[in-house]
Amino acid sequence: MKTAADMVKVCETISNQLEILGVNDIRNVQTAIIDEQKELILITNILLHIRKVL
Repeated sequence: MKTAADMVKVCETISNQLEILGVNDIRNVQTAIIDEQKELILITNILLHIRKVL
């Protein structure tokens, strides 16, 4: 992963896999990457029905 757009793909993949497992009506998927050394948190939240990244 090199860009923020890569995290959107990760969220979409999580959603697709959950649907394969029978989890339906997923509204959004959120990921968080925590870098304690840099005191940084990267959060990606994708609203699946409208494909909008927050």
